[in-house]
Amino acid sequence: MCVSRLTHAPVPLPTFTNFSDGRVLLRRQVARDQIELLLSVHEEVRARHRCAGQFVKVRIAGHEGIFAMWNAPHEDIDDEPSFRFLLRTNNLEGGEAATKLATAQQGTKVEVSDPAGQGFGLDRAEKRPLHFVATGTAIAPIRAGIEEALIAVNPTSMSLDFGLR
Repeated sequence: MCVSRLTHAPVPLPTFTNFSDGRVLLRRQVARDQIELLLSVHEEVRARHRCAGQFVKVRIAGHEGIFAMWNAPHEDIDDEPSFRFLLRTNNLEGGEAATKLATAQQGTKVEVSDPAGQGFGLDRAEKRPLHFVATGTAIAPIRAGIEEALIAVNPTSMSLDFGLR
């Protein structure tokens, strides 16, 4: 389990230096203006996904963006080492990488960094209430947090507030 570090200082984004090859396995419409994207990654990269709430940098066609994983650390699709994402397709300010990923065909090559970030620190919820709050596609890492909490944490209760436009 990921152990949290309580701090009041802002945590800077990491420097993404280690990238490896991946490819688009699946791109599927899941709601109006939202798609599920599944990227294959090397087993070693997948093994570094240890905490719900971590994120990666993805490079595609000369563009790059930072995306939080939708899948929990213990989840793989069809035993294929992969990362799963939820992307908005109408996000005009979302960046070129999101737009390229949203239209990428199966088999498209990408580069994926190692997972970064400390994750949610769910260890603090042991024998305490756990409350998640999200809006829009930020539900993706929250879903991973809920999945991880269900198997790794013993909260007294769990709730979710989800807002939509």
